[in-house]
Amino acid sequence: MIEVHNIHKSFNGTKVLNGINGVFESGKTSLLLGASGTGKSVLLQCIVGLIKPDIGSITYDGKVFTNNKLDLRQEIRRKIGMLFQGGALFDSMTVEENVEFPLRMQSSMTREERRDRVNFCLKRVGLENAGKKMPSEISGGMKKRVGIARAIAPNAKYLFCDVKRFMNIMYFNHVFLVHSPWSTDHRINCYFLNFFRPEAIVHSP
Repeated sequence: MIEVHNIHKSFNGTKVLNGINGVFESGKTSLLLGASGTGKSVLLQCIVGLIKPDIGSITYDGKVFTNNKLDLRQEIRRKIGMLFQGGALFDSMTVEENVEFPLRMQSSMTREERRDRVNFCLKRVGLENAGKKMPSEISGGMKKRVGIARAIAPNAKYLFCDVKRFMNIMYFNHVFLVHSPWSTDHRINCYFLNFFRPEAIVHSP
């Protein structure tokens, strides 16, 4: 379970988040809806630790994430997977190196284990033949799929997705929840989806 309590955040005197509270229960898909510019991405980045809130706290399964010791924050971060808007790939790395990046940074896998995991995730998104390509050599849609592969590579307990379009959510569900063996794996307790348009909810099953 993830709990958000009284989160405030301002940039250059402009208030973006003003006392945000919320509880995201384990095993459920949580959707954050709102118009462009209302602070959805800022809240998401506060929750995963990319931005420090001015006031407030965030807890993961009862462990305080904000303003805690570095080793505890790192322990929680190792359980987090993140899908950024547009994929946010490293231009200087190949597709497979991008997917492998969180495994090199946060796991104790051997090189062979990382390679097997990368190949598995790329196959999951239909890019098994694109591993050696650079981001500049693939389309925008392929970049988004590489971003999904990188997000699921660590087999994270918490999966956060900052996406704009409803169809991206549907594709993610197709790849991750329907055709993935992890859909029945209780190690994945929660993932978080961020929509661009409030009206998208009318299409949601």
